[in-house]
Amino acid sequence: MRRSFCELKMPLRAALFVGALSILPGCGATREVEVEGTVVTPASADDQRPIALEFYDLRDDGWRLAKFGNLDRPGDFRATVSAQGDKIRVVAVDDTDFSGECTPGEAWGSGSAAIRDDDTTPHIEVDLAEQRSCPSAGD
Repeated sequence: MRRSFCELKMPLRAALFVGALSILPGCGATREVEVEGTVVTPASADDQRPIALEFYDLRDDGWRLAKFGNLDRPGDFRATVSAQGDKIRVVAVDDTDFSGECTPGEAWGSGSAAIRDDDTTPHIEVDLAEQRSCPSAGD
C-alpha cells in the first residue's frame, strides 16, 4: 500500500525535509568563522564605555549583517560568525549613549579581512575616529 507524505513516520519526514534543504542554492554553504581583532580608541576617548560590534559577511549580493555584540571597553575581541562569503567586515562604535548601535556623532571605525581556508581571519584592527554620520553596510 502506498503512503502519502503525511503518513510517513516523523524521522523519515524530517530526513526528507533536511535533504531537500541541502539542495537549495545557498543552503549548506554557511560555515563558522573565528574572527579576532582589536578595537583601538583615540587617546582622548573614555576607555570605560562599551563598544558596539557588528560583523558583516560579504556575499554575492553585498555585505550582510551576520552577528552583533558588545565589548565592555576597547581592546581585544574574538567571535564566531556564521558566514557564507569569503570576507568579514567588523564595525565598532564608541557607544557614548549606551544604545547598542551607532548614533550620529559617535566615533566608529571598521576593518575587514579575507576568510582563510581554516575558517579563521587574520587579526583585524579597528581604529575608532570621530564621524559625522553612522556607517552603512557599504562603507
